Amino acid sequence: LYLLKGNYFLNFIGIPLIGLITIYIVMRDYKVKFSYIFPLTIILSVTYGFIIYNYPAIIKADILYGYYMHFEKIPYLYVIYMVINVLFMVITMNIYKNNLDKKNIIFIISSSVISILETMMFLIGYGIFIELIIGDIAWILTLDYGISKLRRTGK
Repeated sequence: LYLLKGNYFLNFIGIPLIGLITIYIVMRDYKVKFSYIFPLTIILSVTYGFIIYNYPAIIKADILYGYYMHFEKIPYLYVIYMVINVLFMVITMNIYKNNLDKKNIIFIISSSVISILETMMFLIGYGIFIELIIGDIAWILTLDYGISKLRRTGK
């Protein structure tokens, strides 16, 4: 299980990227190029690789969920995850007035709030699941809705 540590914690890199993509879809501002996300992806990937390589994960067993891993000594990683979700929420609240797709903006804000609450519950020890799953599912559904609202070109 320890060999899968790199794959196990991919939500720390995947959810910020999903958030950036959904905010880009909602903004519909073509002055900002999508290629600006690529340097952020590189920065997130290097930081993620550094954390995975340098910080050990603790493997534990649960009667209900089986084996799982978590970082014992770096709870600030989860705090950074919450701060990123707060930033997504603030950005989407700022573009709420000028945008027609209010439903997608509400999805983004809801996903951020769910992720923040789930992470807070996880940090204080009262999480619903062993890992941050509910917020991840909310972000994936938000991305799915955002992609479904894109206009198809070429038809």
